[in-house]
Amino acid sequence: MRGKPLPIGIDDFKELRDNGYYYVDKTMLIKELIDKHGKINLFTRPTAFGRTLNMSMLRYFFEDTGNDGENRAYRKLFDGLRIMEESSRYLSQCGKYPVISLSLRLASPYSWELALMMVEDKLAAEFDRHSYVLESMDSSSKRHFQTIWERKGGVDDYIGAVAFLSKCLERYHHRKVIILFDEYDVPFDKAYSHGFYRQMEDFIRALFEATLKDNPSLHFAVVTGCLGSAEHPIFAGLEGLRINSILSEDYGEYFGFTPKETETLFYSYGREAALPTAYSWYGGLSVWG
Repeated sequence: MRGKPLPIGIDDFKELRDNGYYYVDKTMLIKELIDKHGKINLFTRPTAFGRTLNMSMLRYFFEDTGNDGENRAYRKLFDGLRIMEESSRYLSQCGKYPVISLSLRLASPYSWELALMMVEDKLAAEFDRHSYVLESMDSSSKRHFQTIWERKGGVDDYIGAVAFLSKCLERYHHRKVIILFDEYDVPFDKAYSHGFYRQMEDFIRALFEATLKDNPSLHFAVVTGCLGSAEHPIFAGLEGLRINSILSEDYGEYFGFTPKETETLFYSYGREAALPTAYSWYGGLSVWG
């Protein structure tokens, strides 16, 4: 028996759906985020629990790209999935918000200067993705936008870059912005290994404060990583922060696989005989409880 191709190494929701890969439907995460009204939602899960794929899924669902044709194409990615069976309260939010999506996954930088260059590159790429807003901006805002887009800014410019972009997007779309920060903690591991942890911590804390604290353009934010603590300095002063760890009951079914999802997956590929082995390997994780 042969099922759909498995999406090994695929963490882009559009690529997965366009190419017919096997997908364990996690789209009800969208409904729960809408229902719970969390302003800043931090999800901490181990590697390979689908964090990045979920972040990609959220972007494709919520994002208004400024292009009606592209918005319709994004909506079709959800055909046949559970979220499309919900009421208009949820479906009306598909393609309705500007979205800023930034991964802080970095290659292995050996210095603070190189790490900052990598962050600059990621910010510039997101500014490039939203460069359509330039047509409606005044000359001063255009210069500031292009400074970041062309990687010509200073540290302060990059600290305030996401907050500035959210302001630009709200002005263009007349809607508040959804902000997605994926792999927020990866830079800390690299920085600790190469001796510039304090500089990285100061930068990320300032970036998060500028972006997530008292940002009038923010609708809501989702942050993911492996580690999470409300006492970590980068989260200091962020009111409305909700931490959802692997031990949290809320949202538990949307990261990793439930027993039922695992059994369906194994039966789809005729490998049900291997289920006891899989349970013995992973039985210690709460997802199997």
